Amino acid sequence: MTKPKLVGDETEIFGKRPYNVWWILRFKIIKFFKLSVQLVKVKVHNDSEYNNMVDNLAKDAVSKDPIYIDPRLLMETQWIEEFFNLHRNECWNNSETLAEIEWSCTFRVLKGNMELTNFSEHELNLFKVKIRTEELPTLDNLIKRKPHVYSSKWKCPMCLKDDKTYSHL
Repeated sequence: MTKPKLVGDETEIFGKRPYNVWWILRFKIIKFFKLSVQLVKVKVHNDSEYNNMVDNLAKDAVSKDPIYIDPRLLMETQWIEEFFNLHRNECWNNSETLAEIEWSCTFRVLKGNMELTNFSEHELNLFKVKIRTEELPTLDNLIKRKPHVYSSKWKCPMCLKDDKTYSHL
């Protein structure tokens, strides 16, 4: 192996450059196997049409501002996926229904006042979600949760006629 004329340790030299892990790994392999390696600089982009085009695109990309992704948007997107994967939301998992929903308005209504973080605001937001997911403690929901406690023969306590279901609210 022709020892490269390097001053200092590889990590010191390549530690601050891109692909530093790969360079360090290469040097470790060369040392371990006692390989003879000679580095020769070659002209890679010797006026090739496509290479020149890639070079220009890379130069343009470096001069542009980085793409900013709002972390709140990522959280909202993650929340949507988790929400639709819940078993109780299967009825909303068809593309026609999803296309009809005005999502920005839905999120605004569900979020409520983001400036307040008190208990009553939390309760209101919880109530909104329960309405949307049909999880209010109507008799039919209570029967699903604890059939041994609640009777399906019971009627709405207000009108005493109809079953207390979500649609009867």
